[in-house]
Amino acid sequence: MDIKDISDSVIDRIWKREEVTDDELWDAFWSLTEAEAREYSQQRWFSDRHVTQNHITRKVKRFWPVIDGAVTRVKRQLESDPTHPKVWRAHNYDYEAGGTLGHVMAGTRDEAVRLFQLFMPTSEAEVGHTRFVEVAFVAPAEDARIYCSMQNAVTVGGMVEKIRDQGQIKESAIKKFDAKVAKLQSRQDSFMILMASVGGGMPDAEASEPEADSSDSDTVAEEVDF
Repeated sequence: MDIKDISDSVIDRIWKREEVTDDELWDAFWSLTEAEAREYSQQRWFSDRHVTQNHITRKVKRFWPVIDGAVTRVKRQLESDPTHPKVWRAHNYDYEAGGTLGHVMAGTRDEAVRLFQLFMPTSEAEVGHTRFVEVAFVAPAEDARIYCSMQNAVTVGGMVEKIRDQGQIKESAIKKFDAKVAKLQSRQDSFMILMASVGGGMPDAEASEPEADSSDSDTVAEEVDF
């Protein structure tokens, strides 16, 4: 919550211990954090001087517990109210895309489960693993819708990045295997040339042996016999 949006008048009513309903405090401070309450206190009461954290703590204790208690009670009521739209998150801890499957607006968990099954049925990547659906955000309806849209945009952004990364890996793998295929084809072409050259130049096996000279043999025989 931006501290400039904090209502001084409501804080003053709490400070004076005047009656302030839970609904009023929810409408005014549903998103306020303790850290923001401390920053508000420092700027409102100690903007012109340096003080210790104890000074700020004493101021915060005058109004923050009242706000925190009221916001917590209303939030719990809205969580169990089937008519109040809440943001539900579906996730799977073993899902490769980071666990989060998406967010939907629904009043009850059963309604949220139906919406997830309608728009995001169980995929092959989830088979064998458990899908969980839980309340992710409770706020005024319009703020809840904005939060839901923002979270889904983040999920889509993650998917786009994952698809891009996988595409780059695929492209690199294709180039790598194309290079291997081209290398093998080049070797095959060279080997075919080698086979044609060696095979065509080989002499006939039967013609490789010289014919015997009968005249010379007879002469030798005669000389030996003589």
